[in-house]
Amino acid sequence: GVDIIYPPEHRKLAEQIIQQRAIHPFYFVEDLRAVSGFGDKRIAALRGLVYVEGPAGRETDQPGD
Repeated sequence: GVDIIYPPEHRKLAEQIIQQRAIHPFYFVEDLRAVSGFGDKRIAALRGLVYVEGPAGRETDQPGD
C-alpha cells in the first residue's frame, strides 16, 4: 500500500486514497492516478516522498527512485 500523511485540509484526498486502496492496492506511485486529483504534477512532487510496497517478489517504487 501507499502511506501518505496529508495535512487536515487534504482529508478528502486522503479518504479517496484509502477507498481506492481497498479496491485495488497501489504497487507503483503512478497507480495513484486512479484517485481523482492525482495527475502528473502531483505524482512528480510525491515521487521521492512516498513508499509503495508491492506483493512479495515484485519490484516497486522506493523514495528517490
